Amino acid sequence: MRVKVLDKETRITNPYKGSAHTGVDLGRTSQPMTVLAHGSGEVIIAVSGKSNNKGSTGNESYGNFIKIKHDNYYTLYAHLRDVYVSVGNKVNEKEAIGTMGESGNAYGVHLHFEVFDKNNIRVNPESYLDDSNIVDSGDSSETQEIVYTVVKGDNLSKIARQYNTTWQKIYSNNRGVIGSNPDLIYPDQKLVIKDE
Repeated sequence: MRVKVLDKETRITNPYKGSAHTGVDLGRTSQPMTVLAHGSGEVIIAVSGKSNNKGSTGNESYGNFIKIKHDNYYTLYAHLRDVYVSVGNKVNEKEAIGTMGESGNAYGVHLHFEVFDKNNIRVNPESYLDDSNIVDSGDSSETQEIVYTVVKGDNLSKIARQYNTTWQKIYSNNRGVIGSNPDLIYPDQKLVIKDE
């Protein structure tokens, strides 16, 4: 069942990579979009009150998040700014349940979306998303670009680990922004990460 989970058209900015990335990231933007329930179901987890916590792991990495039990699958929506529902609430397909944000281990405003099968085992969520959420599949050799905003304490090696790449590739792609010394990056600097 392909359904739109954000109120505006968007795209996958970080695809599902199994245990390396357990969902898909949608719509990195400075303007939070409304998050919509994928289908009718019951809210089984609703966490709010969390702030940005870069480097956090486990459920803490999700920040503010919602998990919904549908008839034969589950969905999870993470890094939310606002959570509109509570545990036990019944929701309908495409009902507004929150707004995307950057709570938890997030590096920019986006929605992290996960799907679990009827046995609560993670599956690739891309086949559950409306085509307006899918990256154009025209040229498979085309690389996807993500703009990363540097935060205090970052270095190129640390950023590279988050995106399964090397610091050398990030430096090569951003030499004009960083300059001649790859160790001199600073907070709020914008770096392009190419997902090859």
